[in-house]
Amino acid sequence: MIKKIKRKENEEYKQIKDLIRTNNNDLSKFMNKSEIEWLNKHFKFINGLLMGNINREEGKYIQFVDTIQNKKDPKTNEEKIYLKFIKYYEDQIKKSKLNFSDSNILFNGMQIAPPGTLEYPQDMSKKLEIEYEHESYVDWVDDWKYR
Repeated sequence: MIKKIKRKENEEYKQIKDLIRTNNNDLSKFMNKSEIEWLNKHFKFINGLLMGNINREEGKYIQFVDTIQNKKDPKTNEEKIYLKFIKYYEDQIKKSKLNFSDSNILFNGMQIAPPGTLEYPQDMSKKLEIEYEHESYVDWVDDWKYR
């Protein structure tokens, strides 16, 4: 099971890494050539940092992760570059007609919305509106005893 997850993460990493090229015209609309080269050079480390595979306690790395999770405003060039790449990737997802299993893959599926603020799916809301027949506890226990 763990090997399948690792293999899937590797495939997704390679697909994303293949997008980071200086001859990618769509990416060039969001970033300049030097930013693309920097991202290409450091993408493996950044991906490991955001996926939790690399744990660093230095303040600049904690600041970077917090910025990418929209907890803080970007201050460094590195944060701004990666946020540009996220905008590019979101644009590519909107353009494609493919359904991704994890639309939040750049964040390792971390929820950006705080817990409790997500809406129920439509089918769940319909289930909550159904009124069930009320049965007393005595009837329920009596019925359960004789099954």
